[in-house]
Amino acid sequence: MKRKRTGAKITMHLAGGVHGITRGFTFRFVGGCILGQVLAAYGPIERVAIQATSSSLGLFTRPLGCSQIVGWNSIRMGSAQIAIVAECTSLTPTLILASALFAYPARLRSKLAGAALFAPLIWMFNLGRIVALAFVMNWKPALFDLAHLFLWQMITLLLIAAMFATWRQRQVTEVFGK
Repeated sequence: MKRKRTGAKITMHLAGGVHGITRGFTFRFVGGCILGQVLAAYGPIERVAIQATSSSLGLFTRPLGCSQIVGWNSIRMGSAQIAIVAECTSLTPTLILASALFAYPARLRSKLAGAALFAPLIWMFNLGRIVALAFVMNWKPALFDLAHLFLWQMITLLLIAAMFATWRQRQVTEVFGK
């Protein structure tokens, strides 16, 4: 008896129990996150991400007349000067989402499509996040750390989780037709 390729792997995993699929996903996800962070910390990749973020911010905000690029990694918006560091780029959130996508038992084509769709969306979200933080810095500097370290970190994590949940639901719907 031949099994259909679509969904057979997921069906077999579900028949074997939820613990096996959860352990496998967790191991692959954590391993992907660690590998991604090691690669992202490599100097040239980090520098390119920082420069691309600074340049994109300049292109995004210059037509509004509210920014100027100060250095290779700094931008001035109003009275706020923002230094872009590795953590300010969309690299880490994109790597976390890609790790989740590639850890999940789905077709490679679907994983690549998800990564190709979500990476630019995360990039645009991140630019909006930095612009919003610049407004906070100009409006109420005392709230900057709260917004930067807590509010936007949580919103970013929720966005990544929502993107993964949306993609995962589509995988389940394609396999089981529900």
